[in-house]
Amino acid sequence: MKSNSNPINNNVSYRPDIDGIRAIAVLAVVLFHAFPGYVRGGFLGVDVFFVISGYLISTIIFDALAKRKFTFIDFYSRRIRRIFPALFIVLLASMFFGWLALLPDEYESLGKHVAAGVAFISNLVLLQEVGYFDTASSLKPLLHLWSLGIEEQFYIIWPFVLYLFWKKPTGLFWLICSILLFSFLSSSAFFQKDPAFAFYLPFTRFWELMLGSLLAYLIIFQETGTFFHRRFVATNQSLSRKSVEILSGIGFLMMTVPLFIGGSNKSFSAFLILIPTLGTLILIAVGKDSYLSRRLLSNSSLVFIGLISFPLYMWHWPLLSFAYIIEAGLPDREIRISLVLLSFVLAWVTYIFIEKPIRKKRGFSGIPLTRGLCVVTLLLGISGYVTFHFKGFNQRIAVNDFQTTSLIGEKVLSKKTNLLGTITVFGDSHAGQISKGLSMNGVNNLQSYVRGTCLPIKHVYTYRRPTQFQTEDTGCQPWIDNTLNDLIASKNIDVVILSTFYNQYLDGRIPISSPGLENHSAQEIFSLRLYETVKALSESGKKVVLTLDVPEFMEACLPPRPYLFKDQSNCEISRDEEKKQLNVYASEIKKLVKEFSGVTLYDPRNLLCDKEKCFAKKGGAYLYRFDGNHLTENGVRLLGADLIKSLN
Repeated sequence: MKSNSNPINNNVSYRPDIDGIRAIAVLAVVLFHAFPGYVRGGFLGVDVFFVISGYLISTIIFDALAKRKFTFIDFYSRRIRRIFPALFIVLLASMFFGWLALLPDEYESLGKHVAAGVAFISNLVLLQEVGYFDTASSLKPLLHLWSLGIEEQFYIIWPFVLYLFWKKPTGLFWLICSILLFSFLSSSAFFQKDPAFAFYLPFTRFWELMLGSLLAYLIIFQETGTFFHRRFVATNQSLSRKSVEILSGIGFLMMTVPLFIGGSNKSFSAFLILIPTLGTLILIAVGKDSYLSRRLLSNSSLVFIGLISFPLYMWHWPLLSFAYIIEAGLPDREIRISLVLLSFVLAWVTYIFIEKPIRKKRGFSGIPLTRGLCVVTLLLGISGYVTFHFKGFNQRIAVNDFQTTSLIGEKVLSKKTNLLGTITVFGDSHAGQISKGLSMNGVNNLQSYVRGTCLPIKHVYTYRRPTQFQTEDTGCQPWIDNTLNDLIASKNIDVVILSTFYNQYLDGRIPISSPGLENHSAQEIFSLRLYETVKALSESGKKVVLTLDVPEFMEACLPPRPYLFKDQSNCEISRDEEKKQLNVYASEIKKLVKEFSGVTLYDPRNLLCDKEKCFAKKGGAYLYRFDGNHLTENGVRLLGADLIKSLN
């Protein structure tokens, strides 16, 4: 132990095992994105990165402060040379490919995300759009920049905090602990009330970075006068070889098991994150001399992947996302494998030929380079904003009369007209387009209760299929039952519109179950529980509108993509094919309309079909999005106008 006159351990050296940890984390993230469901906890790899970042950044700052060499200019210059090269090249490539391949509204969205990425506020912008684990997330090539935004917001704040407190180690210790505790408790509270806020807000994520910072503090400061720190130093110095090996193994299991086989994105919580982050902390704390660290984590292959982990993280998601967009859904496995391999190649090229030469620049020789990186990256961010401002430059293509933007909302309020009193729309994303269509046509006093893959029927559980062999609860219960109870009890609601994507629940794409009906088929569960739901709403005095679903197009009908792709001709289906979809559920709905006097039916086929065919394209306007069952802005607007006629 050092004397009080020299309380800081200046022995800061490169740790190859930490690059090995980075490699495992980035591999988990890449596999999670490329093969959804097979690496179920892969999204937690980002949380491992946060712990590593907190540890390394704090260690670097402590070391520089101790040697009286810390300057803000040097710190931020190093961060810029570390981050901007890969960021710039990936954003530039995305803008270039987007110009060639994206439709105007897609390119508009990309431009906004480029500007947000350059400003390091991607997490805040994405929070306004919500849904990291929703289907729409696959259509955002720069979605992964949310984590970079949080890290950079930490990098901006933390050096100033350490600079102010570092000469008072005891105060700094309690400050780190206080921030860690406040952030963790905030994260836990938000995950219960609003998971999107907990996921994207910096102060609900800083506790992960604080874990790393706390470890850096405990390792670097040898004396602080705190009981906790003295115990840590004493314990760390007295650990036997056997204890080190055991702790290393425990830490490794805590980190890897959740990454590759644990959890699901719907059970995401601060406590789920705690397991792999604490495991990472233990691995770093026990040092690089354990057998596991020397033989596995310091393996040259893993270390190399760790070294290229940042450009690999930056490249892999845009490649996969563009493939999702172009293929109008999950690309074939061969395509995804090829894109993962391509992301490794691009990461290697970026690291060897761009990152390393730039990072080698030190002192005054690096300042002009740093300024140049700032200028070109800022210009790219401005070009992104211009793209967003000019609506994606729709003059790039001949077809202008379409939109493919997702129009699903949680609550929709309008101030233009009042129709049949207060209307509530309840259901999954197909109900969302109903409420948006009504709002776009001026309906007043409109409330929308919408959640994707949530069947608006009491006592029914719905399940996703992340793989062919797995199912996981969507988490829609008890939200469905609670919402229904509120609707039934409310005296201020006149009309309840139930709308949903019936076929996906009845043909097995989204499995369903219900307590007490374990041995019943999906069709029987649907029939019995829908009857109970409609009966309860009707008896509460509500007028109930049951909507038949829009026809589903199994192949996408999309406008021609600029320069690279031809128009698709899958824009109509026969009425016979459409009736096969309808027969799955329509008879049950029509029975209820006959049985209950306050229940009416809305059929969108009057709008989307003639006697022989149903259309995904009408009057030159594309009415359907890429998935073949959600409507574009034009389709939503027409649907709302048609429904208003029916209600009147």
